[in-house]
Amino acid sequence: KLPGVSGQTGDMLKARKYIYVLNQSAGAVIYDADDFSVAKRIAGVTLGFVQTPNKKVWYTKDKFLYSSNPQTLETDSVELPFKPATTWMTWFSSPIIASTKNNTVYLLQAQNYGGGKAMYKYIEGDKSSLNHAFITTSAKQSFYKKNLGYNPQTDQIVTTTVQDGFGENYLVNNIYFYNAESGELIKQIPYSGYYFPAMFVFH
Repeated sequence: KLPGVSGQTGDMLKARKYIYVLNQSAGAVIYDADDFSVAKRIAGVTLGFVQTPNKKVWYTKDKFLYSSNPQTLETDSVELPFKPATTWMTWFSSPIIASTKNNTVYLLQAQNYGGGKAMYKYIEGDKSSLNHAFITTSAKQSFYKKNLGYNPQTDQIVTTTVQDGFGENYLVNNIYFYNAESGELIKQIPYSGYYFPAMFVFH
């Protein structure tokens, strides 16, 4: 058991000599990977963690998207046009991803139990990239849990949606493939079934 945390612990990321851990009560707890001692605590962190090609680690707190230097643990931030929700209770992995080609972060505007209809894209150093949603869902479709992924082989954003509502609406599913640079829809695949897709894995 890792020292310094109790209760629910979710997302983790190892970056250089540190391990970033997201905990329900403590927020972000950053460990030294050599001896698992606590190097830093950051209360109130809601989503995390992803790493961009410049090695910075990204997470959210309140209405801000933060970057952390995994060598010095110094941080910088940019204000978001919304306040990200948490992923606890019916836990799911944080709906935040990063490009492997550019220093770009993507995240969903969602409720505490997942869902939402808008994805935002932040290009590091360009605050105007947050002025408008990068991708919005089709009519009567919503995201569910962590319904976004980044495919490094194709440089595409992949999302899934379910139909708005309850019951048999969850039989209506779609997979969408978008150009990660422009947001252009490349392909849509409809499928039926009670799958409740919650995350992506790429081989």
